[in-house]
Amino acid sequence: WIDIDEQNQMIRSQVALQLETQMPQMPEAQLAALVEQSVSGMLAEPLSPEITRAAIAHEFGHFWYINAFWNQDRVDQNSHYGGAAPDWLDEVAAVSLENDRMTAERRRSLHDSVRQDDVISLSTFLTIEHPLAEFARQNVARVRAASEAAGDSATGSTRIVVLSGDAADEMMNQTSVDPEDFYDVARGFIDFMSDRTNGAIFAQISSALAQEMSFADWLAVEGASLGLPSTIEALESDWESWLQEHI
Repeated sequence: WIDIDEQNQMIRSQVALQLETQMPQMPEAQLAALVEQSVSGMLAEPLSPEITRAAIAHEFGHFWYINAFWNQDRVDQNSHYGGAAPDWLDEVAAVSLENDRMTAERRRSLHDSVRQDDVISLSTFLTIEHPLAEFARQNVARVRAASEAAGDSATGSTRIVVLSGDAADEMMNQTSVDPEDFYDVARGFIDFMSDRTNGAIFAQISSALAQEMSFADWLAVEGASLGLPSTIEALESDWESWLQEHI
């Protein structure tokens, strides 16, 4: 896990490298001052310990979920964001492990979106890839190309890319759906399904999908017995009613 201080140091190092390349004769003290001036507004603010713990739990949720249900499936990371599960289900697993502070913030954010009539539809949530998937693929390609151009042919290594400022804003503008909206709906869908079935239902769904059953087929077979509609269309209608009643 990379903390805020480490992220900011990486930003400073990247900026310093760029400036050194552009102005190789600049005295060290001047360069250091210019780096600090350049990164002003780019550095990340410290996260509260609660938010940090929620983020760590979220990421572990992805790992644990993949290992629990999809460990035997090798996924081409160039064509898929996470594990072999649909992206919505993979995200549900991670969001479900977040702490009370983050859960409350996601519910509050979903509430605001509902009141503004700005919630992504359930059918969209269940079918789109993760909003950051295309950016992740482009970024992997850029890093690989830069490494090859630099003559770095190491394989199996881990590379960390930190985005901030304009680069981070550009990333967010490239997404078809705001990633935060995707996470908020994941939180809401967890609450909705738990409320409708009175239990932890996503393990059963994951087991079925790991056996190559679609979510629509699972609903048709198991939905009625669990108190759920039997089609995606009916589930979406029920979801929209639930949002108005509970959010």
